[in-house]
Amino acid sequence: MIPNPPPTSWLEIDLSAVAHNTRVIAQAAGVPLMAVIKSDGYGHGAVPVAETFLKSGGLWLGVVRVEEALVLRRAGIQAPILLVGSLIPEQLDAAIAAQVTIAVGSLELLQAAQQRAAALQTPALVHLKVDTGMGRLGVFPHEAGAFAALAQGSPWVRLDGVFSHLASAGDDPALTNLQISRFEAAVAAVRAAGANPTWIHLSNSAAIALVPEARFNLVRAGGILYGITQELPAPWIASLRPAMTWKARLLSVKTMPAGWTVSYGARYRCSEGERIGVLPVGHGDGYRRSEDNQVLVGGRRARVVGLNCMDLSMVSLPAPAAAGDEVVLLGRQGSEQITVEELRNRWRSSYSGVCLIHPRIPRVYFPAGD
Repeated sequence: MIPNPPPTSWLEIDLSAVAHNTRVIAQAAGVPLMAVIKSDGYGHGAVPVAETFLKSGGLWLGVVRVEEALVLRRAGIQAPILLVGSLIPEQLDAAIAAQVTIAVGSLELLQAAQQRAAALQTPALVHLKVDTGMGRLGVFPHEAGAFAALAQGSPWVRLDGVFSHLASAGDDPALTNLQISRFEAAVAAVRAAGANPTWIHLSNSAAIALVPEARFNLVRAGGILYGITQELPAPWIASLRPAMTWKARLLSVKTMPAGWTVSYGARYRCSEGERIGVLPVGHGDGYRRSEDNQVLVGGRRARVVGLNCMDLSMVSLPAPAAAGDEVVLLGRQGSEQITVEELRNRWRSSYSGVCLIHPRIPRVYFPAGD
């Protein structure tokens, strides 16, 4: 039997942080939570994150693609799942059979869901998606009543929720208030049509922290569930704990002569006696190119020099180090810490984009409570 070697780069996922964050967010929101676990749980692992979230008091799971929902169902997770994105009619049978709640944002998709549910003799679970200002998926607010009336007329559709998405919660109060007003009008129209949906939800992570009037009776926790604080100015945000640490081991350390160049384009020239360490991580792993990337070695910050390659990055070491020494690319080492927010600013990325690290980097899980 061929043994499994230890990895040279890996992610450590602290599920106790996910459990802690779930409880903190639930207390702050005061209403049930939906965990948004799209893109494999923001790169943390959809199944272990979902299981931890549910054991910690969470209620709903949110995904974007039907394939993501089926991964959860095949893992034995029976909690309610909302497909917050959309799907094509050819995917309806799988969603209906798996009892995945479908976000329906057009009359055409609603009619298709009715037809497939009747053919399968299985009700389609539906939340109405309303476009209140994102300009993406969803019916316009003035169309919500007609949608609800059509849904009410079908024995094969269960309209149990209405939701929308805020475009700039916390950054643009005028737009946020307008979206809330449009959403409330859409919900009123749905109820006037005779529907009585259980779940009314509008808040994303930023709105949970900053817009209490948008919480209604369910909120969707995305980045904050994973401890990505987004630097939101709410007192309880500081108590969230990051769930991901990215580590690697030095492959080599060399002492360089003066003027020796590093990496493609020869943009970096070494000083006499400069120590250059090589890491088994590159932009192919999701570690993006930036002229001011830093890592932690021996509890100290070290500059990434030269262009990082697809599979390798070079580091100017501030102190003696050896091949095999542990390096932190994201997370804490000693008294120093590199956060998602720091990398986001360096990479000019979204907060969630920082965590979308290639699957070839193995995930090592630390169970909640350990």
